[in-house]
Amino acid sequence: MRRLVLPAMLLLFSGCAETPEPLRFVTTFEEHHPESSSTEISQRTRMSSRLPGGQAHSYLLNEQSFTVHVPGAYRPQGHYGVLVWMPPDDNNVSLPPEWQPALDRHKLIAVVPHPVQAADQRNPFHHDIPLVLDAVHNINQQYSTDTNRIYIAGFSGSAIPASLIAFHFPDVFNGGIFIGEVGTWTDVTRKAISGKTRTYPAAFLQPGIRYFYQTQRDGRYVIIAGADSRNRRRLETVYRDFFPSNLRHCAYMEIRGMGDEMPDAGRLERAVRRLESL
Repeated sequence: MRRLVLPAMLLLFSGCAETPEPLRFVTTFEEHHPESSSTEISQRTRMSSRLPGGQAHSYLLNEQSFTVHVPGAYRPQGHYGVLVWMPPDDNNVSLPPEWQPALDRHKLIAVVPHPVQAADQRNPFHHDIPLVLDAVHNINQQYSTDTNRIYIAGFSGSAIPASLIAFHFPDVFNGGIFIGEVGTWTDVTRKAISGKTRTYPAAFLQPGIRYFYQTQRDGRYVIIAGADSRNRRRLETVYRDFFPSNLRHCAYMEIRGMGDEMPDAGRLERAVRRLESL
């Protein structure tokens, strides 16, 4: 049985059925995703990331915590999408609370993994990636979800592993939103008017043939870039020269007045709408 940590202040159900309050709580899970073992992740990503001694996982799942946000209007007979949010750093592990009404309107259950180890002490192939898979697996087990609306999102440093997961696990995730950063499986070169070039190196390897065509054909991906971001040119170049030629369903959103920060609720909702229209 799963163990729940439910602070009373988070259980704010109103007495009025017409305006139910969302449910937000911290929990643990006990069942690993079938694809979350280090062997499977190593094969999928084509990276040498297997744990020694044939060990499947580097952590005890029931010692990891997850924040779950369930829309107030959730009903078991409905079909809700899932958004896994990868926190950008260990000091900012919560889903922005202002995003929650937008996620509710789009019938999205949000889940945020909280790795026990600090970011500089953990291997993402042994912690972050399997925890994301475990999170979506358990949400799918415990709620009535729409398996055609399973998404992942990340901001800045977490957007690169989020894109790796989205591209290499297209049978798990139907799409992703990458804010302020994104990874690619090929180098991308930008040529300036002056004639100088700059190469943005690949962050990971191309998905294996078994999953590559599913990613290319079916995946839906949105990049969000702030018009005032220091990373805007990189994102613009990567989108123009990599995304449309490798991925059938993709979009680039450049937001005026936004720098290197997360988008507000209205801009996030625009990204969700764009994602689901692809």
